[in-house]
Amino acid sequence: MTENISVKLSRPIMHHGQEVAELTFREANVGDMIAADEVQGDFAKTAAMLASMAGVDIDTFKQLPLRDLNKITKATNGFLGNDDTPGGQWLRVAVLLSHHCSTSISEVEQLPIRKAARWHNELSKMLSGGRRGETRK
Repeated sequence: MTENISVKLSRPIMHHGQEVAELTFREANVGDMIAADEVQGDFAKTAAMLASMAGVDIDTFKQLPLRDLNKITKATNGFLGNDDTPGGQWLRVAVLLSHHCSTSISEVEQLPIRKAARWHNELSKMLSGGRRGETRK
C-alpha cells in the first residue's frame, strides 16, 4: 500500500498559522514509530504516530475533535503495519537493522513498517540461530 489517504476534517484546525481542512496520511514508517516512542501513554503514541504520518506536529494534531480522530484511525488502519511486530523500542530495532543490513539509521527510518518488520523478524531468526543466510536489502 503506497497511496496516500486524505481525510476531510469536520472543522478546520490551525497549522503554522494556516487553516487546515483536510489531512493527508502516508504509510507509516519506522521514523513514525520512533516519534511515537518519544511520548508516554498508548493514546499519545497513536496520536504522535498519526501526526507524523500526516506531516504535522503533535500540538496541531491535538486540536482534532474526537470524531475526526475516529475517522482518521479507521481510514489509516491499513497503513499501520502488522500486529506480529513488537511495538515500541523502534530506535533499537532501527540501530540493529542498520548495523546488520549495512545501511544508515535514516534509511531504515524511511522503510515502510511492513518491510522493517519483515527484516526485523528475519534478522531475529538469523541471530537466534533459527535460520542461516543474509537479511535482504
